[in-house]
Amino acid sequence: MVAAQIHALSVGTPVRIFRGLWVRSDFEGFEAPAPPSGKPLHILFAGRLEGNKGIFDLLNAVEWLLRERSTPSLLEFCGTGSAEKQLATLVRDLGLCEVVTLRGHCNRLALLDRLSWADVVVVPTRSDFLEGYNKVAVEGVLARRPVISSSAIEPVLSDIRPAVMVAKVDDWTSYAEALFALSQDEEVFRAKVEGAGLVREQFFDSRWGWHFQASRLLEELGFKLASGDRLQGK
Repeated sequence: MVAAQIHALSVGTPVRIFRGLWVRSDFEGFEAPAPPSGKPLHILFAGRLEGNKGIFDLLNAVEWLLRERSTPSLLEFCGTGSAEKQLATLVRDLGLCEVVTLRGHCNRLALLDRLSWADVVVVPTRSDFLEGYNKVAVEGVLARRPVISSSAIEPVLSDIRPAVMVAKVDDWTSYAEALFALSQDEEVFRAKVEGAGLVREQFFDSRWGWHFQASRLLEELGFKLASGDRLQGK
């Protein structure tokens, strides 16, 4: 949608869309996970612990899974933020200390480890947060995990939609239903894992990077680059 708007505003001027690139070796060890049948659903949130990042919506969803659907679940929060103490207090008051873990800041290696632990990555951003290109959603896909999110994470949603269970924005019950579906329906789970496999390669492909796309744009505008200046794609 954003790309279409930019093209419309450019009035004939060449436009090139680029995206961030990831290091393939960070994700080579991730295999497609099996459906979580017969074991607790491992749910991961990574990011700032703020209300408008949807942390309380996610907590509500997991409590519903446990109380209303008797679905074994484990939830981990990786990150810090102004709502961290409030979240910890709520976890304690709800009696969820055995189910919910607040890990605080996770460095790169720790985050990759938690992605390996996870069955699903949830990005419950609310509509009152102006989201950029959400990297956690991408890294969930690179780890071959299903992602649950909403239209609040456009434009990245358009790039990874086959791997995403799309919930209704600002609606924790929709997130709960998506989690329940992934925990109970093996076909749904496998479809999203397969979707991640279909879309993950674009984030390793240098032809989508800034250098390559900028080189193409300069050529289209009539600039000549010195030999070897332009990146070659894979």
